[in-house]
Amino acid sequence: MPRGLLISASLALAGCALLPKASPPSPPLLPPAALGAAHQAQQVLHAHFGEREIALQCALVADSAAVTLVAVGALGRRLFTASYDGTRLNAQTDPQAQLPLPPERVLADVQFALWPLAAWQSRLEGSAWQIEQPQPGLRRLSYRGRWYEEVLYGDAAHPWRGRLRIANFALGYTLDIVPQ
Repeated sequence: MPRGLLISASLALAGCALLPKASPPSPPLLPPAALGAAHQAQQVLHAHFGEREIALQCALVADSAAVTLVAVGALGRRLFTASYDGTRLNAQTDPQAQLPLPPERVLADVQFALWPLAAWQSRLEGSAWQIEQPQPGLRRLSYRGRWYEEVLYGDAAHPWRGRLRIANFALGYTLDIVPQ
């Protein structure tokens, strides 16, 4: 192999090693009806990304037809709205908001934490995703055998009324959700 080609190949491979590994895809959203009942919640969501933190006032409304999550910033400005009807996801973000996560990612995290385990198990059956609840107050999601995300419940018997801590290992952030 000519020396110049060997050096070029080595540099190309070294450059690939510096690129971030591709993160797994986001887990699928569940249809709103999989929740099993209508729910509403007012929550404060604290998102942590390394040294960065953002606090959002959130309103979540879910029934058998749709789930809608609205986030408002500290000055009362609407930062995003995410609605999902089981088929179509509609996410609108304030163009001036510098959000570390897209609204659909936050909605997926909320569903992971609050939708029933049985609904998740049914939806993920036969896929590369696995979900388990090894003990009360802890739910884990893995993708192809690697931990993706987990949620810790402050009140495992009433997750809609208790504090939640979601840790996303794949994307490197945590969400602390405090009910209002």
